[in-house]
Amino acid sequence: MRLRELTNNNMPDMAQVLTALKKKLKDEGGAAGFDPLKAVAKKMDVNLTPAMLKGMSGIKMHRDGDYILEEVAPGQAMPKQIKVIKMPTPPQAPTGPDGTDENGTRMGTTPKGNRSVSNGGGTYIFTPKGQLMLYMTPKMGGLQQTHNIAKQTVTVNFDTAVDNVGIGQKATYDMSGKLISGDATSMKSGPMGISVDKDKGSTVDYTSLTGNKHSINSKDPKRMDKMSAMKKDMGQGRAAIKTGQDAALNKLGIKR
Repeated sequence: MRLRELTNNNMPDMAQVLTALKKKLKDEGGAAGFDPLKAVAKKMDVNLTPAMLKGMSGIKMHRDGDYILEEVAPGQAMPKQIKVIKMPTPPQAPTGPDGTDENGTRMGTTPKGNRSVSNGGGTYIFTPKGQLMLYMTPKMGGLQQTHNIAKQTVTVNFDTAVDNVGIGQKATYDMSGKLISGDATSMKSGPMGISVDKDKGSTVDYTSLTGNKHSINSKDPKRMDKMSAMKKDMGQGRAAIKTGQDAALNKLGIKR
């Protein structure tokens, strides 16, 4: 079987590859050598390399040479040191119209008028004058790095789900991989979401039973008024449900 080349036209879902590798590690008791993991990836037409494993969230090499699971637990802070994924040689800034070429490389224009190039190696953002601004790695297992070329910083976004609770974490590092700041943490489950941002403060987002959306921020001077409005809306939603239930029971000749 010939392993596929990683282009946009046939690039596998790396999240599925990561899930399969983690399952293999769990089946092996939490640790395995490189060859068993390579065999799993080969079945998915991916030619796995040690360099690829280094960039995968939740998998690390143990000092004895085996690969082990390193799951991120809910509420766990971002690490103080990371391995910065090396940016491939960037393409030329696009000068033509938006579109996709014969190799699957996509050229586009951002809402701010900057130009973008996306291929199997990631996404590159250029100024209108053709200067490289940002490099974004492909997202693997919910993990993505964004390199800010001018500021020489790396922003790491990690999104995962635990027991149907969506968890998001964001942090900024220097180009050596040293933590500069833990920027934001968020959790969302059903109609309720909570986030803590180092600049924006704490925010609670809630969609009521009546369909109204509420957002209350700790730095908003009107937060108490918004809190009262949300509580009132919640009460109206519960009352509407009770009225509907009573009407349904009355049709059945049941009163409560």
